[in-house]
Amino acid sequence: MTIHIEFRVLGPLEVSVRGRPVRLGGLRQRSLLAALLLDAGRVVSIDRLAATIWGERLPDSVRTQIPIHVHGLRKAFKTAGCGVPVIVTEQAGYRLRTDGVWLDLREADEQASAARSASAAGQREQAADGLGRVLGLWRGPVLAGIDTTEIATAARGLEDTRLAIAEEWAEAELACGRPREVVARLTRLVEDHPLREGLRAQLMLALWHTGRQADALETYQQGRRHLLDELGLEPGSGLRDVQQAILNGPPAEEAARAEALRLPVPPPDGPPPASAVTIRPAQLPPAVSAFVGRETQLRTLDRLLRQDGRHPPMGVISGVAGVGKTALALQWAHQVADRFPDGQLFANLRGYDQDRESAQPETVLERFLRALGVDGAVMPAGVEERAALLRSVLVGRQVLVVLDNAESAAQVRPLLPATPGCCVIVTSRRRLEGLLLGGGAAPVPVEMLTERESAELLARVLGAERTAAECEAVARLAAQCDGSPLALRIAAAKLAMRPQWPLAEMADRLADECGRLDQLSRGELEVRASIELSHRELSARAALAFRRLGLLDAPGGFAPWLAAALLDTTLRDGERLLEDLVDAQLLQPLGRDTAGQPRYRFHDLIRLFAREQAEAAETSEARLVVLSRVFGAFIGLAERARDVRFGGRYLMMPKGDAPRWLPADGAPAELPSDPLAWLESERLNLVSAVTLSAELGLADLCRDLVAGFVHMLETRTYFDNWQALAARALDTCRAASHLPGQAAMLLSLGSLNLCRRRLPQAAGPLETALELFRQLGDVPSQAIALRHLGSVHVSEGDHARGKRELEQALTLFEQVGDNTALAHGLGYLSHVHMLNDRLEEAERLLERALAIGAGGKRVEAQLRKRLAEVYRRQGRADKAIGHCAHALTLARELNDLVGQAYVLHALGEARLSLGQSVEADRTLRQALGIARQVNDKLAEGRILLALGHLENDDSACHLQQAADAFAAVGAAGWHDKAMRAAARVSV
Repeated sequence: MTIHIEFRVLGPLEVSVRGRPVRLGGLRQRSLLAALLLDAGRVVSIDRLAATIWGERLPDSVRTQIPIHVHGLRKAFKTAGCGVPVIVTEQAGYRLRTDGVWLDLREADEQASAARSASAAGQREQAADGLGRVLGLWRGPVLAGIDTTEIATAARGLEDTRLAIAEEWAEAELACGRPREVVARLTRLVEDHPLREGLRAQLMLALWHTGRQADALETYQQGRRHLLDELGLEPGSGLRDVQQAILNGPPAEEAARAEALRLPVPPPDGPPPASAVTIRPAQLPPAVSAFVGRETQLRTLDRLLRQDGRHPPMGVISGVAGVGKTALALQWAHQVADRFPDGQLFANLRGYDQDRESAQPETVLERFLRALGVDGAVMPAGVEERAALLRSVLVGRQVLVVLDNAESAAQVRPLLPATPGCCVIVTSRRRLEGLLLGGGAAPVPVEMLTERESAELLARVLGAERTAAECEAVARLAAQCDGSPLALRIAAAKLAMRPQWPLAEMADRLADECGRLDQLSRGELEVRASIELSHRELSARAALAFRRLGLLDAPGGFAPWLAAALLDTTLRDGERLLEDLVDAQLLQPLGRDTAGQPRYRFHDLIRLFAREQAEAAETSEARLVVLSRVFGAFIGLAERARDVRFGGRYLMMPKGDAPRWLPADGAPAELPSDPLAWLESERLNLVSAVTLSAELGLADLCRDLVAGFVHMLETRTYFDNWQALAARALDTCRAASHLPGQAAMLLSLGSLNLCRRRLPQAAGPLETALELFRQLGDVPSQAIALRHLGSVHVSEGDHARGKRELEQALTLFEQVGDNTALAHGLGYLSHVHMLNDRLEEAERLLERALAIGAGGKRVEAQLRKRLAEVYRRQGRADKAIGHCAHALTLARELNDLVGQAYVLHALGEARLSLGQSVEADRTLRQALGIARQVNDKLAEGRILLALGHLENDDSACHLQQAADAFAAVGAAGWHDKAMRAAARVSV
């Protein structure tokens, strides 16, 4: 893989391209980049980025400042020579790509994983050398100089990772018989982290094996003093065992080291209760093989053991079915078992067991008490009495309690110890807020594995050689299993039993969504059954919402309005049902989108299960009714957004007769204040909706879906989306012989080519659309087509034809009473008069258009910009500048980049007329940057033409570039003007 850019976070933040450092901006820009790097490959929400940069005191302009900082980073990378986009804009935030990117944090993770694999295979030197290289990637404190709360927390976690790797490295070095290297590196680390008992134990062993027994024992005493002074605690059993081994005599290499690291069972402090004997239960099931990832969750669990000691720490591991909650709990429990010398208790509470009832607390309590030595003859009868006895038995003991698969907080509470030396880990598909709020438990949410972690799991089960030979198939399997450890293990188990199968065979079998859940089944392990356990707990309405959500592909996630449409209910009810699905771990919350709406998504395998439920429970006719209502909601809300944005009726596209739907309690509260943000938040889902409506043959709905979003696609320059959607809708309308839809989509494609300044390609669809509208007797749509055709012909240089078409359009707009379209059309016609030096007539038309007062800010901005051009040509440049300033304010309020480019062009020419060459040059270059950003070749050509009139060393170049831009879009009249100007300059 070609590396385009390198990032280093294991020390001060550094960025380089081909060995050359990249200059970054201030602390906020660096903090934003750090947040993206710490979650490289994953989407980081706007809210999280804001919290990272500003903490709790967020500025009002946070949603505009973050894109500015992102733009600054992209510009810095591009200036440094990075040829690929590194930061990608996503629906819910931003994502830092990992392809073509080298990141020391990821390198450390991969090298550490390889070293551990070598260690497991008995390759001690390879493991030690690999871990040493990992430690060498740290250049100092992580992200030094970026001290925001979020980054500092992450940095502490990575420091813990470094220390854990240092302990592993020391153990590997000692196993290789190289204690002196361990002494050299660990001495400083132990000084910096005096409470880290694992590091101190390894240093003691290294000193012992170099013959420095006295130094080893003094190292123990120093550690004991630190623990007593700062925490009031004696050293743990591991450290005490090493001390005792040293006191017993000189080492005998392997046997002595194994003995020193053994975990003995110390006697309990004080006499046991009268009803108990000294028994050390060890009930933990074996840890899951091929465990991967979960570093963040393991660090969170580690922090439980560093709490204040006044209460028993508790963690609640929650997540969807098959995500690996039990595997995480057991992995951590085995890692820390030595911290609980009085034993470990384990119970499967069967909260989501398909064939058996949930475990009753009194039954679990009896098992725990017997395991701790309580005689059955004195066993209390009730839950409360048994719970009280458990707390009494555990007083003064250090016991780890793992409660797996809990159904509720009520099921767990009687099983909790009260002594600070104990620790409780609970796993559940629900978040168990009762334990989080009332019991002080720490939440430990578990998500699906990343693509890299999924590949690592497959490699550990199937062998690195087999997976390395089919990297593409591994990536496909990871995507098809959607990061579910359960699904990955089932797929891997099937492949392991069939060594003759290529991995691509399994990937091909899983490619069919209809049969994917059937394939992900083996013996007692079945993805479908694990999801069913959560599904059957739903209320009837939540189950209905769940299966109907499965009918949709929503790459942008679900907002409450969509759930409301699916059930024909209110927004409030829709959001409540979505939250019910989140509580059941069947839906994942994504935070709030740019419009302020909460959004949710399915994990892919759960989506397939939901679709199965919908197809089994509802007829095809009923499903069609539901989907039609959802598409009607898309259209209804999009039209509401358009009306808010343009202050009322605004005819850009003809409107069909497809039914609209709006929630009974009104449109989203955020919609009136920021309609474009709402439309933007639904863009990805729009693509899916058009595709699905086309597949179902719903021509009218398909056509209106495209028409409803056109003004957003134009304003935000999503021209590729516009092209694909309109073409798909046109095909659907042709297949259904739906003439109004065909005409509307031809008009849409012609408008698109006009926006893209592809003038020759615009005329044909517009002329065909006009003819169809005449056949249909659709007068308003004829007017729109004539307005666009007039604009095309004027831009091509045929002013007379363009003027006739625009005048015909104005007559029709007056006839149908569309004042907004009339004002807009008057602006177009005024432009023709201005180009032909009929300035008084142009001014009169614009004054009339402004007096109509229709069309909202966007139309007003366009009219004022045109009026400014007229004033400049009349020699009233001062007045022109005032109108440009007003128009620019409106364009910026609308976030209309195309409008800003044209207004800045007019402002630059006005300043040039006043002899303000420096200011004109700066303004025109700003306009040129925006025009190129939105790829508007006609605007680019006109701005370059104006720059060519500055009469400096760049004039000839600018004029030639202007001519090329005009030629690219077929603007013959403008091209001739640029060529004549270039000829004058060259003379």
